[in-house]
Amino acid sequence: MQNMVTRLFNPEEALERLGNDTELLKHLVFTFQNDFSRQRDGLEDAIGSGELTLLKKELHCLKGSSAAVGAVAIAEGIRDLEQRSADGTAGWSEAVTTSRQVLLQLQAIQREFAVWNESV
Repeated sequence: MQNMVTRLFNPEEALERLGNDTELLKHLVFTFQNDFSRQRDGLEDAIGSGELTLLKKELHCLKGSSAAVGAVAIAEGIRDLEQRSADGTAGWSEAVTTSRQVLLQLQAIQREFAVWNESV
């Protein structure tokens, strides 16, 4: 049985979208890492507010920045929530659950960024 490891950061896919511009991806990763505290705090504040609209706004912003930097798993999880929210099958509890998963993923992806940065 193979050990399957899910990567949160897919630099190959990001580089393909960026025309194999490694310097641009380095810049995007750097920016994403610098925004980490703001992103984390924004999600935590939105959860604490009890406002679904605010939480969805924070998640939507994070979806875009995640996709741009190659954090595909994070972007896809948020996209799935947005689709379920739009068709009425996801509400507050699902948004909070997704947000908490994203918070964990944001911490985990920092390690993947560090490994990638050392390899380029």
